[in-house]
Amino acid sequence: MDKEEQLRRKSILTFIKDNQNNFEEITDSLSSGDVKTAHRLAHTLKSIAGYLGKKELQEAAFSLEKSLQNETTDYTPEQLGVLEKELSSALREFEPLLKEAESAKAIAVQIDDGKLAALFSALEPLLRKGDFGAANFVEELRGIAGMEELAERIDD
Repeated sequence: MDKEEQLRRKSILTFIKDNQNNFEEITDSLSSGDVKTAHRLAHTLKSIAGYLGKKELQEAAFSLEKSLQNETTDYTPEQLGVLEKELSSALREFEPLLKEAESAKAIAVQIDDGKLAALFSALEPLLRKGDFGAANFVEELRGIAGMEELAERIDD
């Protein structure tokens, strides 16, 4: 898998993780009068939907965002309905990728001490320098039982 595909997969996984409850957060914000937060959530959703090529979701989020500009509440129930439908559709579409990532974590293998020492010898200088080359070790780390958190931190 090339770097561009890895970045896209990571973006999709982040999208899923960050947007599971996004619709509820938006509607809760609107219900409590926190239009500013609802606007920010819609704006962020619009941006990531565009990056991921989810045009209908991007348009639905943009429509709501526009209705909430300047802390106004000119949105309609139809806008919220379309947003909920498109967000749910995107999350369902990407669900197989999430299951695949979870499966990969579940089958992480044990590694012998010698291989682990060699891996850390190569990784440590990169981490000390803040070298982005450390990202090249993320997939390998994810395949080692107990190294998932380190892989996530490097990836982030």
